[in-house]
Amino acid sequence: MRAGEIAVIDFGVPIGSTPALVRPAVIITAQPTLDEFDQTFQVVPITRTVRQWPSDVTTDRGYAQCHLVTTVDRMQVVELTAENVGAVTLTQIREIVSILLGL
Repeated sequence: MRAGEIAVIDFGVPIGSTPALVRPAVIITAQPTLDEFDQTFQVVPITRTVRQWPSDVTTDRGYAQCHLVTTVDRMQVVELTAENVGAVTLTQIREIVSILLGL
């Protein structure tokens, strides 16, 4: 598992506006953390719905919804793809998440 990798995650039953169902997501947890402990980690879900929100970052798979950063368990991973958003896009996602969280 690598930071920036796209994983297919089972987010479960929809509750309000939280991510739901099976969908791709970008792994945003720092690589040193993943190397030591990858049981739970942070992801940003990807949607194909065009909303043009300032918290969305364009990827090859759709739009990374940075405002929906979520912690998931490894048991929720349906598939680890060979896809990676790349360093520039991962940095954009992390910067938006940092702004949203006030870090």
